[in-house]
Amino acid sequence: MAALLIVALIGSGGYVMTGFLRQPGIPPAGTIWFGASFDPDTFEVRERLTSVGPNDSFVMVGRLTRPLLGSRLVIRGYLDDALITVAWTSSLDYAVTWGFDLGPVAKPGNWRYEIAEIGGNALASGEFVARP
Repeated sequence: MAALLIVALIGSGGYVMTGFLRQPGIPPAGTIWFGASFDPDTFEVRERLTSVGPNDSFVMVGRLTRPLLGSRLVIRGYLDDALITVAWTSSLDYAVTWGFDLGPVAKPGNWRYEIAEIGGNALASGEFVARP
């Protein structure tokens, strides 16, 4: 049984209008990308990452399948398919694209993050590997 850690996570959201064309630095709907940083105005991910080291700070940008009020947003983190962290925001933004700074991960393994509505299904997800 995995331990459940509940933390408050403060981030920023924004509705990035792209019409029918997707901006190249922003993930497609339903997807979370990880990177070294992101532009807080456009949410463009810089230096996309598929793995992180034990002391690396990094970010995640998720583009939801529909806009969501920040106070209804939940972020779930899984390590090797076991839910180990749940976080939320106190943001009052209503957005389809959300970005968050993440600290170093505590344990190596395969990590999956989901952005979901409270009590609902995931609206975006993404994975990375944490190296020892």
